[in-house]
Amino acid sequence: LDELLDSAVPDIIRMPEKLIMNAPMSESEALIALREMMRQNEVKKSFIGMGYYEVLTPQCILRNVLENPG
Repeated sequence: LDELLDSAVPDIIRMPEKLIMNAPMSESEALIALREMMRQNEVKKSFIGMGYYEVLTPQCILRNVLENPG
């Protein structure tokens, strides 16, 4: 396997050290970890369609994508 790797992957793109990876986790553990990461997200104001860029948005896009149906 090492010979195949040496012949297939150039040295310039190979990592000199081993890749350090976390221990494997179950699906439920992964979901808990993802929720913890998502808690760090900050909700920002969206300026889509508010006229902050000099573009003409087609009416079909404005009607069907940017419109708030609620």
